[in-house]
Amino acid sequence: AKWRWGDLHKITFAHPLAIGPLALLLNIGPLPRSGDGFSVNNGAYDPAKPYAQTTNASERMIADLSDLDSSLSVTPEGQSGQPGSKFWGDQAPLWNAGDYKPMRFSRDRLGRIEGLLVFRPR
Repeated sequence: AKWRWGDLHKITFAHPLAIGPLALLLNIGPLPRSGDGFSVNNGAYDPAKPYAQTTNASERMIADLSDLDSSLSVTPEGQSGQPGSKFWGDQAPLWNAGDYKPMRFSRDRLGRIEGLLVFRPR
């Protein structure tokens, strides 16, 4: 009665530089997962790893073409590819729960931009 599939079937978003103890800082997860490669919210697994999820949706989006500001999306690794950013992995709990966040397109709904990263050639 206490056993759960997600206790065995998990996903970790492994950062390419996550070697040894760096995995604790750079990886996102492990997160318990439901389903398998043949269920809704597809998540195939490898029985040899043991049961680690090997495929996932990189983004889920519901686009409302009659009102773009009503559209929803979620990405499992968040909006930042920079470990240490508050946006690194911030959407993983939403993604794992099957939830979404609003997508905003209109200038008056965008809100305040937090930070700016500029790349300039030398």
